Amino acid sequence: MGDRNTIVIHEPDAYNVETNPLYLYSHWMGQHLDQVVCDALRKGRTNDPAYFTRIVFSTMVQDDIHGTTSFGIAQTPQDHDSYNHMIHVKWHGDWGSEIYLVRDGKTYSKEGFLLAFDKTPKEETANL
Repeated sequence: MGDRNTIVIHEPDAYNVETNPLYLYSHWMGQHLDQVVCDALRKGRTNDPAYFTRIVFSTMVQDDIHGTTSFGIAQTPQDHDSYNHMIHVKWHGDWGSEIYLVRDGKTYSKEGFLLAFDKTPKEETANL
């Protein structure tokens, strides 16, 4: 039981070193991870994978920072409810300078993902 979903972070191959994805797991707010990613995208640092990964996870856990359940970080896939859609965060360009996202096999730019999934009222994002 739960509302399980995962944000999968694929770091760029900046040093010709193959890396495994990092899985940011939520047990209870899987259907809200689209908005978590949107909120993180609006905060910035999208051209810096290490910082952006931390921003995504901080946004995920912001209301339960000291909790001992509900969230996890792993190097292997975690449980996933079939009605939820994993979000893959990737970078390309020189040194991973440009972010893009994949959800349900469809690729989105930062702006495209925000247009498709951001539920923040427009007046709250007008000055971003």
